[in-house]
Amino acid sequence: MTKQNLPDKSILAIDFGGTSLDAVFYQNSTIQKKTDKSSLAYPATDDSIKNILQEWSIKPDHLDIIAVTGGKSEFLAKDTTYRLTHIPEIQAIGLGGLYLADKPQALVVSLGTGTAMVASTKEKHQHMGGTGLGGGTILGLGKLLCLEDDFPNLEFLAQNGNIKNVDLLVEDIVGQAIGIIPADLTASNFGKISLTESSHYQ
Repeated sequence: MTKQNLPDKSILAIDFGGTSLDAVFYQNSTIQKKTDKSSLAYPATDDSIKNILQEWSIKPDHLDIIAVTGGKSEFLAKDTTYRLTHIPEIQAIGLGGLYLADKPQALVVSLGTGTAMVASTKEKHQHMGGTGLGGGTILGLGKLLCLEDDFPNLEFLAQNGNIKNVDLLVEDIVGQAIGIIPADLTASNFGKISLTESSHYQ
């Protein structure tokens, strides 16, 4: 799917992910609203869908489609009160990547709770593999290192923190640059943490 052939419909799309819920309201060929919520506060339930509809003052019968995807969407009750269109997660990743890139084919890398790689064309979406590193990793490390698991707060801490307090730099090991490698380059991510007694790192 490319930006030239999007359907002219009113669509509420919800991705029930492992650590977050992402939702968009699409109407008149544009995204009207979007949000992300914690999966703890917004689990895969009818109530979560109801709350989003209420927040955005949308009546279900004014929508052409309520589309759901994501790993947690499988937990939605079979007797849900809403008429849902389930989109397989791999297909959703592939179609979303092609839309954003505005290309007929692409290798789409989706950084969610973990990371998935999907080879996509207009006809086929193939899961190529992935890794356990993702947004969930950042939230977990944030809670362990900073006692903080709110993503905006972690962004603030990252922007205002000092990497020298957690990373072991080249200068920490040899005291100077090595050839073309500058002294302030990271030699080991989080390497300095084992060398300090502090439990908070900023």
